[in-house]
Amino acid sequence: TLEDVLTTLPFANTVARITLRGGDILDALENGVSRLPQPSGRFPQTAGLRFSVDAARPAGQRVLSAEVEEAPGEWRPLDPARAY
Repeated sequence: TLEDVLTTLPFANTVARITLRGGDILDALENGVSRLPQPSGRFPQTAGLRFSVDAARPAGQRVLSAEVEEAPGEWRPLDPARAY
């Protein structure tokens, strides 16, 4: 119900839904880990997405793999050309 939503999310924030290509998601992940191992507050917070990183690699080449959860427990590689 609306009351439940307002109880759970009591702030006047706007919820937005966007469609991104997998390549754009990979770019965002790369940006989010570009300053590792230094703490910078820009580490990506994700849900339904898991990825592995090698912080020793150069910025822009740190994301080694990314997977999307298509169904509970069913992970598929992120497709750079697909819209998510």
